[in-house]
Amino acid sequence: MKTYFLSQDLWDIVNYENYLEISGSTLSEQQQEQLKESKKNDAAALFILQQAVDDNIFRKISRAQKANEAWDALREEFQGNPQTTALAEGREPEDFKKYLPLYKAILEGDLKSVQQLCDGDKNAFEARITVNLDTALHVAVGTGKANHIVEYLLNQMSMGQVSMKNEEGNTVLSVAAIVGNVRAARMIKKKDKNQTLIQDSNKSKRIPLIEATRHGQKKMINYLLEFSKKDLAYDSATRFTSRVHFVKLLIIAEFYDLALDLIKEHPSLATMTFYGGESLLSEITKKPSAFLSGGTKKLPFWGLVGVSKVTSYTKKIRETKLMRDYKVLELVKHLCKVIADDKNDYRTTSLILKRPLLLGAEMGVCEIVEEIIKSYPDAIWFTNEKNQNLFHLAVMNRQEKVFNLIYQMTDHKHLLLMSQDVDKNNILHLAGKLAPENKLNVIAGAAFQMQCELQWYKVRLLI
Repeated sequence: MKTYFLSQDLWDIVNYENYLEISGSTLSEQQQEQLKESKKNDAAALFILQQAVDDNIFRKISRAQKANEAWDALREEFQGNPQTTALAEGREPEDFKKYLPLYKAILEGDLKSVQQLCDGDKNAFEARITVNLDTALHVAVGTGKANHIVEYLLNQMSMGQVSMKNEEGNTVLSVAAIVGNVRAARMIKKKDKNQTLIQDSNKSKRIPLIEATRHGQKKMINYLLEFSKKDLAYDSATRFTSRVHFVKLLIIAEFYDLALDLIKEHPSLATMTFYGGESLLSEITKKPSAFLSGGTKKLPFWGLVGVSKVTSYTKKIRETKLMRDYKVLELVKHLCKVIADDKNDYRTTSLILKRPLLLGAEMGVCEIVEEIIKSYPDAIWFTNEKNQNLFHLAVMNRQEKVFNLIYQMTDHKHLLLMSQDVDKNNILHLAGKLAPENKLNVIAGAAFQMQCELQWYKVRLLI
């Protein structure tokens, strides 16, 4: 942690060597700027510390108002105790070569050889047989194809041996979650009568449910979620195991149906903001390919060559995508409704909706723009720090669908079209500038690029 803070130029703040504290009402302008910067750095350092600890340790620093207070609490808790890693206590790593036959037998699914090797070595069940300090059970679970060996090992091992962690701090349940081995997870849960592994986090402070979500294992998520809900009790955007963080990961993994179910169950998630003002709605906006308006529409090869027969596999892909498109739109509509209907004041609601709206205009996600304006009509006046409104952003980024949508939706179009940003640019000035490189690159040839740019320059007729 010290190395990381040094790399971010925050160590002096954490170690209380360079924290500026000035009191009094006669601060110079320079002192005010120094104080503002010092407070900003302290908040950043405190946030990093809060993110880096598990839930049990978080309770010990949750009342800290400054980074150095949290650091002192951690120092008091762990100083002089070198055994603070997530790696379980036990034997030192074995001679990996000695257990190479066991390793190979597991990978080959050879149960008979595994039984013979384990019967001849009482330490085989808890031996570290890989450089990652995996046990035989870790390896068997991780293959996803050796569940008959998993069953044998679980029957032979004590719960203490089953609970051992590898170098990354992963238990066998975490490994099952990462690879999506649901059958192995069921067997492990049956062995773990006290359900300790469900809530056991690794060195990255992630419980098995979070790891399953990060690795896109939907079947595993559905299985673990039933037993892990109590471990998502912290509705805090700063916690790795918080409910809102989990829903954010579901959105990243494009499991919109699961995200929608949780938000319906816990509506307060819709109005929560993360560090930096992000929200679940802005997180969805970052995935334009999930929307019909945001994806690149290209005919598949068989469409171009006139092939009429489409395989059942292709149909399944199409049906899956249509269902996903429907779910993401349903999720957006629900989020917008909850945010708009919430009892927050105007400023709070505006802060939640502004970022996804402006980002949607910039990235060409018409569905986001339309739903936000429908739910909250005042959003049409939102601008960024450069006083650029929706029309400005649509023109700058050559998002014609967004431009046409806004033009049709609002009666205030002429006021918006005439408005200027902080540099006195209206949309005509912005249309006269060269399009972003990513937009030009999708048009082949300089002549076609120029033709497209001339079409944008015609927006002068609207002013």
